[in-house]
Amino acid sequence: PRVKTLEVTNITSGGASFSAEIVYTSVPVVDHGFLWSEYSDALFSNSDKISLGSKSGAGRFEAQCDRSLLEGKTYYVRGYAISDDHKVYGDIVTFTSLGSKAPVIKDFYPALAIWDDTVTIVGENFSSVLSNNVIKFNELQANVFKASKDTLHVKVPYDLMEEFSSISVSLAGNVSTLQKKFQLRA
Repeated sequence: PRVKTLEVTNITSGGASFSAEIVYTSVPVVDHGFLWSEYSDALFSNSDKISLGSKSGAGRFEAQCDRSLLEGKTYYVRGYAISDDHKVYGDIVTFTSLGSKAPVIKDFYPALAIWDDTVTIVGENFSSVLSNNVIKFNELQANVFKASKDTLHVKVPYDLMEEFSSISVSLAGNVSTLQKKFQLRA
């Protein structure tokens, strides 16, 4: 496949619209979408991603990006297409963000655990780039080891001493805290 990234439009405090085009393909496209990053070489290893799934034939595609964008920050976005044998990137397009939606924590489990146990946080508007998500149990930062737009996997901090803790997610200048409390099992 051959991919052309188009101009970013509709840049608002709630996100931005990404557009690209598969200008040619002679093989089935098993996944296509967008990568964006604060780094000029936006790749799967260092970028957030919007996956749109398979696509038959050439043509334009678009997606609304409403997460992981810090106000006033320059981002690099590119379309991509993946076939059985190739991963193809479009050219990089830059834009300056006006912000995006805040992360939302809907739940976490287990609600009772010990140090270094894994806690899964479910919600929306998270970043798939591990370092972009700052998770805290009260004021102690947790290690994030797996992340997607709607799920975070973190380790309970060793230094946590309080029996009950609030869990918060900070991302792109926005913070979300759930009323439900985490309980540390001694």
